[in-house]
Amino acid sequence: VRQVEQRFEAQRQADLSEMERTFEEVDPEDAALAYLSSNLEPLGLTREDLAEYAVTDVVRSQVTGANHVYMQQHYRGLPVYGAPLQVNLNREGRVLGINNSFLPNIAEAGLGESPTPMLDADSCAGLAGLDLGIQSRSVPTIRERGSGPSRPVWLSWSEASSEPITGELMWLPVRAGEVRLVWNLQLQPDGSGNFFDFTVDAASGKVWTRFDRTSRAQYLVYPRPIESPQHQSPAPPADGRELVQNPEDPLASPAGWHLSLIHISEPTRLGMSSYAVFCLKK
Repeated sequence: VRQVEQRFEAQRQADLSEMERTFEEVDPEDAALAYLSSNLEPLGLTREDLAEYAVTDVVRSQVTGANHVYMQQHYRGLPVYGAPLQVNLNREGRVLGINNSFLPNIAEAGLGESPTPMLDADSCAGLAGLDLGIQSRSVPTIRERGSGPSRPVWLSWSEASSEPITGELMWLPVRAGEVRLVWNLQLQPDGSGNFFDFTVDAASGKVWTRFDRTSRAQYLVYPRPIESPQHQSPAPPADGRELVQNPEDPLASPAGWHLSLIHISEPTRLGMSSYAVFCLKK
């Protein structure tokens, strides 16, 4: 009996090793692309929409073995602004879910559009500065140019950005069935704590989008050391919460990172169950 058990255990370990080896041999990028290519219609895409892309990252879970493949849509050699696609696969390479922001029918949307800019990055950076209300006697100057279709560039303009301004060409979807060639630029005005992301039309100079990637945090909370709503005055159903803004500790986190605590309550068979979720914010 002992020998049978040992042989059974040895065979089980060999089978597990073979399964692990098989799972490791599954290429997540190949599995993701095969699924996308076979499911274009349900995703609302065409073969042209998937003809050009870049895999920006592949993240593997060390716990479950699942893979997350991140892709960026391209067209005529240039990235499409705000057009990522994420494929989530289990360890066997089966698709668990997809987050799709690829622009459909991009070949039709790009008809008549040239990938060659009429305005250079320095001119568009100056227009971005004007959009921020920056009054400057100097102008942006190009420090370095990279290679490739997107023409990456680094600019200096101390009165508008404390760090070098980075830029590259992209396609911007402006409405259904239409894209525009734009310079995507990042500016960090000195002393403001802001990080601005711009898209500026490479032909007309129009500022299409401006986003501040710096988050301003505020929470309606029961402030410390209050333990729960029942320990607050006024007591529920009255609302005794207070608005707390930017609660980071300047000594512990000069860069502005802080922990936010979110309390969640939900019904269960045994009553209300409460738990907390910690989120790192900036």
